[in-house]
Amino acid sequence: TKIFCTMQQSTSRCRLLPRIRGNFKWPKLTELADALGLEYEAALLHSALADARLTAKAFTTARALGWW
Repeated sequence: TKIFCTMQQSTSRCRLLPRIRGNFKWPKLTELADALGLEYEAALLHSALADARLTAKAFTTARALGWW
């Protein structure tokens, strides 16, 4: 089974500081959404359904932009 992690795959695109052991910080879901210019309602996040929806939106948007 292959697993795709949007957090790990977007790290080099988001380029968030501070660097940890020479690598950029892994982005939180909201940081990834911000980097992609996605709109979301922060008050609704941290529920499984809202987080899954935003992750799916981030994945498809980043794929359309050629991030992966």
